[in-house]
Amino acid sequence: MVGQPVPPELQQDMRVASGNNPATPVDAPMQLDSTGLRTQRSVYFEYNNADVKADFDPALKSHARYLATNPKSRVRIEGNADERGSASFNNILALKRATNVRQAIISHGANEKQVVVKSLGEAKPKLKGHDEESWAENRRADVVYEREE
Repeated sequence: MVGQPVPPELQQDMRVASGNNPATPVDAPMQLDSTGLRTQRSVYFEYNNADVKADFDPALKSHARYLATNPKSRVRIEGNADERGSASFNNILALKRATNVRQAIISHGANEKQVVVKSLGEAKPKLKGHDEESWAENRRADVVYEREE
C-alpha cells in the first residue's frame, strides 16, 4: 500500500540551539514555519530522565492535530538513549521516553491506536561521538510517520 506523505510543515527538524552552545538541544527553542505549525520531529531529554519538557508541547500538539484530522495516519515514537549506562538500562529509559511522548500526543487529541512506541536504546545514535554534544543529541525520542495500513 502506498504511504501517506508527511506534510511539509512536519518534515524538517528546525531546532535552534539556545545561546552559543550547540551541545544543548534540550534547551533549544523551536521555530514556527509560515503556517504556524511547529516543525519539531525530535523530543530531547536531560541525562537519565524521561520527562517531556514543556518546550516540546507545541510541537506535540501539532502532531496530534495532524493525526486527529488524518485518522489513517500512524506514527511510531522511537525512544533513544546515549551510550552511558548498561544496554538494559538504556532500553528501559528509551522506552519510557517514547511512552511519555506517546502519552503527550494522545493527550492532545490523537487516537491511541495511531501512536505506537519502540525502544532503540543506544542502538541508533544521531551522533557517534563520546562527548556531551553527542550524548545530548542522542537522548531523544523521534516521531516517525509510518505508511498507512
